[in-house]
Amino acid sequence: MGVASLSSPWPWTCSQYYCSFSLLSTISKLGNSTTPATFSYVRSRQRPSPSSTVTLSTSQVSFGQHYHSLQEKKKEKETASVSSSPLFSRPVYAGEHHRIFPLFCRNAASTASSTTRYPEYNRLLPCPTQSQSPRIEHLVMEETGNVVDLICQALNLPHLYVADLIHFGAVYCALVCPNPPPTATAEQVKIFKKVTAPAALKKRASLKGKTVREAQKTFRITNASEYVEAGSYLRVHVHPKRFPRCYEVDWLSRVIAETESYVVLDKPVGTSVGGTTDNIHESCATFVTHAMGLSSALRTTHQLDNCTEGCVVLSKTMEFCSEFHSKLRVCALPHPKLHM
Repeated sequence: MGVASLSSPWPWTCSQYYCSFSLLSTISKLGNSTTPATFSYVRSRQRPSPSSTVTLSTSQVSFGQHYHSLQEKKKEKETASVSSSPLFSRPVYAGEHHRIFPLFCRNAASTASSTTRYPEYNRLLPCPTQSQSPRIEHLVMEETGNVVDLICQALNLPHLYVADLIHFGAVYCALVCPNPPPTATAEQVKIFKKVTAPAALKKRASLKGKTVREAQKTFRITNASEYVEAGSYLRVHVHPKRFPRCYEVDWLSRVIAETESYVVLDKPVGTSVGGTTDNIHESCATFVTHAMGLSSALRTTHQLDNCTEGCVVLSKTMEFCSEFHSKLRVCALPHPKLHM
């Protein structure tokens, strides 16, 4: 009987519950075996015993080999589908999505696996009960076109979903691609140098009078009909942070005071005052504006944490917003009598 042991000489130990996925991965590396294989493992603080031996038949070993081959084919298929885009020649920040650049994403550790599966996309509404794990895509355009069409073709997303992302403020653009992080591959660095070469930048009329640093600053795209030119950079927050609490609150009952210049709101827990980087729609300012039927959107004057409940002042005019900020700065200055 052929024997392959997972246990090394004592006192090697492993966790009490052995992971079946790791066991299959080990089985798949045995190669072509025609005899049953015995695997021994040691539970924590226990010596090997006959009861801690698992015997697997030849069919189970063959299943492990088949499982390993399926995983390899799946990786090859994902790589081929990404690199076959007609409009994008493997963008600087595209490819295997944000897993290529862990320094640029918020959950690199949780998405390090190359077998990440994303849900089926339809619309951002109705709001889910909890946010999905962040997914941030970085793209460099090779052709001029509508921003919705280009994102849909690059990321294989529905048009209505991308339009919702723009409405939520989850899409950013820069005229010139930002500098890649140190973890960039040679191919990605090559594309970056290609789109930022002086000869390529001179041909773009939109960069006239701007330095490269100024052109690399990102701005939020707010119109789904906007066009972006070749060489531009896009950052798409595919899974924006959600705030389901906004749809449960009676916002008119939360208004404490109202004047011609401002509104005082009792902010509920689990809401954002003015929105986040990838979601400016689900915020107190937006929902109070709709609830009160105001013609112009309310402006934030200060912030409270999402998990905090309390009074916030929302401005109706730019003049009051500036005046409120100036008063906050005066209050923040140290009092002269306190330093005497």
